[in-house]
Amino acid sequence: YRKQRFEIMPGMQAGIDVALQEKVEGLREIQVLPDDNEAIGIIDLVRKHSQQNDRQFGGQATDRYEEHKRLYLSDIRAKHLERFLWKNLKDGMISREDSSIFLPLYISVGNTQLTGGYLSPLTQQQTRCVMTETNYEAILSLTGSYADFYRNNVSFFGSAFVSPLAKSATTYYDYFLADSIDAAAGDTTARKRYLLHYRTKNGYYPTFIGEMEVDSGTWALRRIEARVPREVNINYLHALHIEQTFNADNILEAERLTLAMDFAIKADSSHVFPSMVVERNLAYVATDAVNTPTINHQTDSAALAAMSKLEDMPIVKIIKWGLNIATTGYIPVGGPIDIGKATDIFHCNKQHGLYFALPLHTNEKLWKNVSLDAYFGYGWGDKAFKGMGQVAIMMPTERRHWLQLRYEDNYIYSETTVFDKLTRENGFGTNEMDLTTGLFDGLPFTTPTAKHTAIRQRAFLANYESDWREGVETSLQLKVGRLDPSYVNPRDLRTNAFVPQAQYPFDPFRFCSLTGIVRLSWHERAVDFQAHRMHLYSQQPTLFLGAEVGSYSYVGHQPSGGYRMYAKLHATVRQQVTFSVGGRLTYVASAGLVIGKVPYPLLEIMDGNQSYLYDSYRFTLMNSHQYATDKFITLHAEWNGMGVLFNLIPGVRFLHLRELAEVKLAYGGLGKGHLFTDGLQPLNIPYVEAGVGIGNILRLIDVYAIWRLTHRNDPTTPLWGIRGRINFGI
Repeated sequence: YRKQRFEIMPGMQAGIDVALQEKVEGLREIQVLPDDNEAIGIIDLVRKHSQQNDRQFGGQATDRYEEHKRLYLSDIRAKHLERFLWKNLKDGMISREDSSIFLPLYISVGNTQLTGGYLSPLTQQQTRCVMTETNYEAILSLTGSYADFYRNNVSFFGSAFVSPLAKSATTYYDYFLADSIDAAAGDTTARKRYLLHYRTKNGYYPTFIGEMEVDSGTWALRRIEARVPREVNINYLHALHIEQTFNADNILEAERLTLAMDFAIKADSSHVFPSMVVERNLAYVATDAVNTPTINHQTDSAALAAMSKLEDMPIVKIIKWGLNIATTGYIPVGGPIDIGKATDIFHCNKQHGLYFALPLHTNEKLWKNVSLDAYFGYGWGDKAFKGMGQVAIMMPTERRHWLQLRYEDNYIYSETTVFDKLTRENGFGTNEMDLTTGLFDGLPFTTPTAKHTAIRQRAFLANYESDWREGVETSLQLKVGRLDPSYVNPRDLRTNAFVPQAQYPFDPFRFCSLTGIVRLSWHERAVDFQAHRMHLYSQQPTLFLGAEVGSYSYVGHQPSGGYRMYAKLHATVRQQVTFSVGGRLTYVASAGLVIGKVPYPLLEIMDGNQSYLYDSYRFTLMNSHQYATDKFITLHAEWNGMGVLFNLIPGVRFLHLRELAEVKLAYGGLGKGHLFTDGLQPLNIPYVEAGVGIGNILRLIDVYAIWRLTHRNDPTTPLWGIRGRINFGI
């Protein structure tokens, strides 16, 4: 502006006109100088008042909600509807306003309560689904957590996402003060609200992008919206969006969670493979009365009509057939009898040789709460028949009570005990091995002197499992049987004939045992697939306490006279701990004691691994049947970095690789007087091995490099090795 000066005397009248003329000139340079970010100050105040504003802190408050869940297949392109797969399903699809096409599979409505940050059902869910309800429970469990953003971490998919209100949040987020909003009418607790936007600094880490509204009077959240970056290092995750609103009393009024999983093999092929979409809505119920909600046939009319058309379609029956195999292990063939379990049909290992069996199972079409199982098989390697018969009865009670009666004549591993199932209760393999080592047990061993450790067991078993209350499960097992050494048939070089020879000889003996196990857990959920249960672990530890008492006597002769008594005590704790961007640590620690003098199959024999494959709960560089104890402690610990380092490397982070590390330890003693222990060594010096690796290769393969840190003078086992495994996971 040009300045001019006018003198105005008293009594003088004067006027002024101001004219502005635009001067066009482009800015050649802008400098932004750092200053205090007001958004950071607001975040600090929200964090400072988080304990008084978070109703879930300390677990004192309990709020009730009406919960709605829906599951769809989505992202189905119109141009693909004439293909064979989608042509049959076309009449069962519904279109949204945005022209996207959805295939409805599951709808449920029920009541749930929120206490201490954990959701638990209050009433039985009313469901409508295509196929069996249990086929969806494991998928829907992905949305079973409550996102408490006041805490440092928000857990999803076994990973801890860094909350935008975490103490270290400024390390991972940028914040922006976007606006200030006048208080809503009738809200007397706040003069205004601040609208803040936040962005992750590295989208490959488990973080969020979104916005939040903060009450300027109480520094409490009034609304928060969070979505996961598309590039985050979690397999198959296409999108995750959460929106929460809170009232003036800091009660969660409503939450909407939308999850999309894309199972395409390649990122650019998602147009061929539809996504799976899960929606969960929570609505606050102010009254204490628990009324069971029902599915709204008006608002869900399109989805219900589509599901009715889908149920009888041939392609849906094929999908149902595949899901039944994946979740229960049984192969439906129509009618009341299935084939399976599928894992019992074929084996190939050092003991059986080539082994085939015909397993059969009765399903709910015959009896709802009773199932019969049996198999009959033959091994060409040992020239022996094997078989099993079982009846399982599910009690018609609110809580799970299950009775199992079983007789089996087959091989078991000498290092296997009844307590081994505690570490593998959710595994895809067996009680003895992981999926990978079980499938390829017939491959060559790592050392030419290694032997197969199978022994022949013929036993009757009665098992009763119960749920007494939430988090308390028990099992009581009575077992009566006989153990015999297994034999191989090497050729006699003089006669060229096969001569039976025991791998690890002992005198056959009869036994009788009674075992009790108590399982204690906190904030866990479980999904039951008929008689099989899958536990959905929380971040709290799970504790197993077990005791066994039994007796044994030798077949045909009595070297020490009559039956001899023995007892076992056992304890196991397992836990998965998440560390935000630092990945997760999974550990299983066990301790046990054998009381009495027993033959070696009743001792605690360390689980060695003689294959080139990795097993989480077997010692990788230890031979089977190498160490035995009657008092022991073991530790199996694995750390999965979830890309904490690889996410920082341009180019490499697109592969979603993960850092792996493991430590395994065994220590124990072996007293005198035990029988047939020739060749077995005590563990007076702790056995320790450690390894590092790269995981999630092609979303499927883990590779480890492992070193033996102690017992390095043992020439029968390698000092280090490269091992791999198949690992399905998110």
